[in-house]
Amino acid sequence: MLALRARDRNRRTTEARFHYCRCQGCGILFLADRPQDLGRHYTDDYHGALSARDIAQRARNEAYKLEIVRPHAPGGRLIDVGPSYGGFPYLARESGYDVAAIEMDPDCCAFIEGELGIEVHQSATPEGPLRSLGQADVITLWHSLEHLPNPWAALEAAAGALRPGGVLVVATPNPAGLQARVLRGRWPHVDAPRHLFLIPPDALFAQARGLGLEPVASTATDPGGLDCNFFGWHHGLFGRSVWRPFVAMSTVVMQAARPLERRGLRGACYTAVLRREGAS
Repeated sequence: MLALRARDRNRRTTEARFHYCRCQGCGILFLADRPQDLGRHYTDDYHGALSARDIAQRARNEAYKLEIVRPHAPGGRLIDVGPSYGGFPYLARESGYDVAAIEMDPDCCAFIEGELGIEVHQSATPEGPLRSLGQADVITLWHSLEHLPNPWAALEAAAGALRPGGVLVVATPNPAGLQARVLRGRWPHVDAPRHLFLIPPDALFAQARGLGLEPVASTATDPGGLDCNFFGWHHGLFGRSVWRPFVAMSTVVMQAARPLERRGLRGACYTAVLRREGAS
């Protein structure tokens, strides 16, 4: 069933309108007219510019992610899927984890390996590397699951790659949240056509349980989730404008929506921690 139509409001690589359908059974939104040349919609500046000198500073912005991971897996082997230039893998390594990364962009892979000295595997379908890298204590997908052509295959491979008691951490946009319902095709976290699947929490939890992964924690109010809330309201209402009155109005809207977005998993994005059955 058609759920919404959306243009590429974030990158403006095309004026085409894309169609997202909703699965009547699980509520997942999926891009029905996936472009054959999807790679061209990832522009040269998609990951932004970065140098080895400022990776430590940039990585500090991702410190909250470690605070999500540590209570469930304080150390061990960590595989990060879709790290861009590797801010989180860098931070995890500096915090004592044995780190590997899986990334689709060749320039990012070259930076992660050459500048950061971190093991990296280039692939747009991470299920392959996940099956060959050996067992891990932690696997993380920070806003990468929605980009994958087969997210359930990646989830299955991740479940198989975890040691008993290991955890999978997934952060992803929330099509069941308040913003998605209000903004619909203007919702920036649709990010058409790069986001191929938008997965509500209940669908993710149900699929995870079928793979032997038990949800042990979830949040939409971590620092990353709150940033997603502001980004969603501002860009959904005013686009990329940084005109101060628009920023101020976006802040007012975000504050008005805060009581609803902080109740349960109703924020623009959510993060789930899923533990593989077995010894912890």
